[in-house]
Amino acid sequence: MKRFVGPFVAAVAALVFVGAGVAWAGSNSHHVKVTLGSPAVLAGKTLPAGHYTFAWKGNGPEVNVTVSRDGKIMDTTQAKLVKEATKARYQERITRREPSGAPLLEQLQFRGKRTALVFKNA
Repeated sequence: MKRFVGPFVAAVAALVFVGAGVAWAGSNSHHVKVTLGSPAVLAGKTLPAGHYTFAWKGNGPEVNVTVSRDGKIMDTTQAKLVKEATKARYQERITRREPSGAPLLEQLQFRGKRTALVFKNA
């Protein structure tokens, strides 16, 4: 009987790890931490300067992005995931000025990635 316990425990452990890996891969969740050095407008709301987490599920091209700060959801908006021609050298936020002068957050590029988030409000 003892001869079967070891292989049985090993098989159960392998199934647990494979199941956890499939669940993680299947979740398709992504997030990136971004620091805004100055306020920026996103989806009509002004995000004060500070540290934020931008999170989304799926590989696009259309995704819903949740913006949170200190664990509190600040905004939810739509974005498009696009493939850039080259990998970004830095994590970058691209803004443009609205007629009122406020900086409108148009795009986030991720260091070392060809993927970028382009926001619908842009």
